[in-house]
Amino acid sequence: MRQKHSPEVLFLMETMQCRNVLVDLQVWLGYDQFGDVSFYASCVYGPSSVYSRGDLWERLTRLGVNGKDTWCVFGDFNDILHNGEKIGGVWRSDDSFDPFNQMIKACDLEEIQAHGDGFTWGGKRYDSWVHSRLDRCFGNKAWFRKFPCANQTFMDKRGSDHRPVLIHLIESQDSYRGSFKYDKRLLEVDGKISLSGLKRNANINSRDRIAQAQIALEREQSVLQPSTASIHYFKRELVKAQRDEEMFWWQRSKDKWLNGGDRNTSFFHNLVRSSRARNFIVKLINAEGVEMNLDLVKDVSALEVKEAVFSINPSKAPGPDGMSALFFQRFWDIIEDQFVKEVQLFFKHGILPREWNYTHLCLIPKIPNPQAVSDLRPISLCSVGYKTISKILVRRLQPWLKEIISPSQSAFVTKRLMTDNITIAHELVHSLGIDFNIASEQMVVKLDMSKAYDRVE
Repeated sequence: MRQKHSPEVLFLMETMQCRNVLVDLQVWLGYDQFGDVSFYASCVYGPSSVYSRGDLWERLTRLGVNGKDTWCVFGDFNDILHNGEKIGGVWRSDDSFDPFNQMIKACDLEEIQAHGDGFTWGGKRYDSWVHSRLDRCFGNKAWFRKFPCANQTFMDKRGSDHRPVLIHLIESQDSYRGSFKYDKRLLEVDGKISLSGLKRNANINSRDRIAQAQIALEREQSVLQPSTASIHYFKRELVKAQRDEEMFWWQRSKDKWLNGGDRNTSFFHNLVRSSRARNFIVKLINAEGVEMNLDLVKDVSALEVKEAVFSINPSKAPGPDGMSALFFQRFWDIIEDQFVKEVQLFFKHGILPREWNYTHLCLIPKIPNPQAVSDLRPISLCSVGYKTISKILVRRLQPWLKEIISPSQSAFVTKRLMTDNITIAHELVHSLGIDFNIASEQMVVKLDMSKAYDRVE
């Protein structure tokens, strides 16, 4: 629900969880922030007892009569307005519907436009199945003035005996279809077929399988006398497909804390880092220049290429070609000779294949609700070939960094501390305040810079 429709408000009922779990779930799903549209909403979970529902109608009546602001009421009311809103079961007297109808009239509420199967609940009572309209959304006049296009959609059941109700305040946008990416789930498919037809022939597209299972489950639960065995079977197939979908989104999100109760396919944030080497070093000369150059310019071995490939996190997001490091690592025995040859050709002739240099530039928000370009952090999603070459260069330079980098550069070098420069800067500023000779000849320039990796020229 969260991944596919991204509702602004999500009301969960009968979670059977403690408050701490629900608060963590709220933050994890991204519902700890508020937008700029304000209205009042009452989320209802009606008691199953007829006598207890009287207190609910009284509380809602007080809210509706005393308040004239934009207000909607939605949820599981556990009651119906008349006998036409249920199929099967015992026929109820007209008087039993009065409390619910009187509350609706007193609050001047009206049900918003609906789509789909309105019989949102279905269950077995004694020897017969009963279908009722228990879940819905009502709004007052101020609500319809502010949201004239508001509508509700009764969605297919997802294992529960209630249908989810999706409320639209405005018209929804068309979904976006992304580019090809190598799927980790392909490793579970037996046999060898072309990549272009693999997903289609092996039926591993979990989104399609989820849709198929949902349709089958919805069809079975909608009949007047559904089969319990069939419902259980379709639920198991739906859970299996959702687990595959979870694996796909885990691969997309690269979130390393995904485990146990923190699993969901909704919306993980893209947490991607990549580094690119842009400086071309022609020659390095110092006291040990000969030895250093021999080490840097020696031929690249197949072992170096393999170590570089396998040092890449297999779950990192792929570049424009859609092939992640997982594909190269899993099928290394097949592609090793050709891939090693391509990398060695680059180090021999200095020519990088054009496709390897293609890069996806992504903008990651630094803060909630970004509005300026400075609120976004640009990152590059590079191909595995580009990353392999970069890692080989880095590995060769690493042993010599302490020889070629000035001692005053204390950050990002092994066995050097960034705090050393902070201490020196503190002493310099302190000396300006206590020594007249230094203060009369020296000055301090304070620069307010953004993070270095955001503004590198």
